Amino acid sequence: MKLTRTEFEILAVLAQNADRVVTTRSILKSVWGSAADETDQIQALRVHRSNTRGKIEPETGRAQDGTHVTD
Repeated sequence: MKLTRTEFEILAVLAQNADRVVTTRSILKSVWGSAADETDQIQALRVHRSNTRGKIEPETGRAQDGTHVTD
């Protein structure tokens, strides 16, 4: 599976926190850093998350392990 650098970084954050709820804000800070413009990056994160789900679960777009990201 081919992932962009950002998709990989998002998945890395989720994998490192597999036993916890991961907020959008914490992903933004981990992937884009403290200088991230949260308003603009929230939509970008949603797009990357959707694209990644489509690559992981092409038929359903849903992760089989029940992984969720909250806003």
